[in-house]
Amino acid sequence: MTIELAALLAMLSVENVSFVIPMTALSYVVGAMGGAFFLGERVGPARWMGVLIVCAGVALVFAGRR
Repeated sequence: MTIELAALLAMLSVENVSFVIPMTALSYVVGAMGGAFFLGERVGPARWMGVLIVCAGVALVFAGRR
């Protein structure tokens, strides 16, 4: 948790808050993929759809960065 906070503060020192905070939503993607592939958890279609929606939202934030 300390490393996560340090990384967040480091990113906030070089990027805007409106860009950095939505990027933290990618932790949901990593969690679902890690649970499915490394722990053998069953991740249903609705959850994968949610992961895709999160990815689409992060992509929109990244595309509007200019």
